[in-house]
Amino acid sequence: MCYAFGMAEKDKVDPTIDAVLSQEKDQSPSISAVIVTWNSESYITDCLSSLEKELHPAEHEVYVIDNNSTDTTVSLVKKKFPFVRMIQNKDNRGFGAANNQGIRRASGDCILLLNPDTVVH
Repeated sequence: MCYAFGMAEKDKVDPTIDAVLSQEKDQSPSISAVIVTWNSESYITDCLSSLEKELHPAEHEVYVIDNNSTDTTVSLVKKKFPFVRMIQNKDNRGFGAANNQGIRRASGDCILLLNPDTVVH
């Protein structure tokens, strides 16, 4: 990383520093969000809507790992959020194991683990 501080107007800035600084401003890490659900239809919409809004325009992917919900969580996510990569478990594997499923598939530089009742700001 290159930074230039306290330069007077008369001082010349090396064009290489300008190029590096502008490149750093344009680059942000990619983010993989992993959300484990189980009968979460009442709040997953708010979570995914806020996540979509806050992560745009950063490069990101979102995984929802469903632990065999008996409500409409899976169909709701598939219908309203087609960008989500859904993993449907045929049994409830537990919170930790389901998070690990998402983490293994995640390709982002940063992994964000969220509960389905989280609203991102």
